Amino acid sequence: MEKKYNLERYFEVIIEAGLYSRAERLKFHLEYLFKGIDFSGKRVLDIGGGSGKYSFYAPFKGAVETICIEPEDAGSSSGVISKFNELGSLLDVENVSIETTTFQDFDPGDRQFDIILLHNSINHLDEDACIDLHRDQGAQDIYQGLFDKLNGMATAGAILIVCDCSRNNFYPFIGFPNPIDPGIEWNKHQSPETWSNLLAISGFSKKSIRWSSLNPLGKVGRVLFGNKLMSYFTTSHFCLTLQNK
Repeated sequence: MEKKYNLERYFEVIIEAGLYSRAERLKFHLEYLFKGIDFSGKRVLDIGGGSGKYSFYAPFKGAVETICIEPEDAGSSSGVISKFNELGSLLDVENVSIETTTFQDFDPGDRQFDIILLHNSINHLDEDACIDLHRDQGAQDIYQGLFDKLNGMATAGAILIVCDCSRNNFYPFIGFPNPIDPGIEWNKHQSPETWSNLLAISGFSKKSIRWSSLNPLGKVGRVLFGNKLMSYFTTSHFCLTLQNK
């Protein structure tokens, strides 16, 4: 018999683990991140998924398998893997696992995935190449190889979700740190158009580019700040959704 999961238990555990501030804000964010996505019967790949905040959400929405790639030994925050295992124990979910390797070294075997998530991790696949991606053919070739590999493990019609900050932002333009997130290294990011163009060569067609708003402001914030212009004056964070051809 298929195991049934209580979604409220997911929110309870994630909040208690300190991975999000409040359940209603997390719900709002997840609805935005996975807008229009049906997890039922799907296989999910969460690349750079950290301690599994999104990986563990998938089975609660009907996914049959989720793999989280998190190379803790390659520079991730200390304790990420132990936190993942702790969440797995508390949530008591099946078919959610973690691979402590880089995407470059990940071997999916004969598995293919229906939903692939790169949440604030696409620039970390190869940071050195990412810096020059918009102007250097060699850097583009490196990422093209990575995206070709991604295409090879995606089912026909698979959904790819890419979230990150664009390199284009008001504050670095005027030489000031971003007041919302002063730690952003803008030179290690690229615009959603740059990512979309490269991914198109590897077989992923763009469905939409959405601009994130300040989550604590809820629906009002989404209306006021969820566009390219206003995002330019906040964190320039976007959500790019594509589909494998």
